[in-house]
Amino acid sequence: MTEEMMLPQVVQDKEVVTISKKAEEILKEAQALEVKDDFGLEYGALLLSQIRGVIKKGEEKRLFFTKPLNDHVRSINDLFRTILVPYQKADAIVEGKIKEHRKTEREKAEKAQREAEEITRKIEEEKKEREIKLEKVGMVELPIPLKMVSSPLAEPLPLPPPKQIRVDGEKIASSKMRWKPEILDVEKIPESYLRETAKTQTGKAALWSLLNRKVQEGEREIPGVKIFQDESFVF
Repeated sequence: MTEEMMLPQVVQDKEVVTISKKAEEILKEAQALEVKDDFGLEYGALLLSQIRGVIKKGEEKRLFFTKPLNDHVRSINDLFRTILVPYQKADAIVEGKIKEHRKTEREKAEKAQREAEEITRKIEEEKKEREIKLEKVGMVELPIPLKMVSSPLAEPLPLPPPKQIRVDGEKIASSKMRWKPEILDVEKIPESYLRETAKTQTGKAALWSLLNRKVQEGEREIPGVKIFQDESFVF
């Protein structure tokens, strides 16, 4: 039974109608009550007992109508949760393999870039050393024709993986590098972070959420926390 079908049945229920009609009347009676003597005390106690009885009855009626619906929703959620588990595992496996490949490509590009920069630095140092030696003997180094130069940088450097993944020229996904926190040791996390999440009911999840916010704001060093870059994909 849908919510639209259930609501008229709830509103028209005799007990619900009675509770609803008496609500404002009870509120006015409570506001007008004065407890200044034994009579007022006794009347107040009876009124309080009546109010709590109605609240209890209202809660029972609420559960009478909502429990079957909640149970039904819970069953559907459990069913789909079970159905989707293999897909979620497959998602994690495939994403992990793509990330690992792209990480390897990034590392290759970064290594090649560092090597190229080191070669360039050495060439410049050797050139300066030759110029100093020639200057001492009063000679000038003649430029070497480009076609005679054998450069270790002649090969193009490998490029880092593109931000977009394309298949047959069509964009399939976009990637984005994002800073993330990983809690390694709660004992080492500063007290100020723990105080901010102490009153929450979600515990570690609330702490991670706070740490994530701090990391997104620019913090890169937090005791007890590993802060790293992770690649995410948007399809």
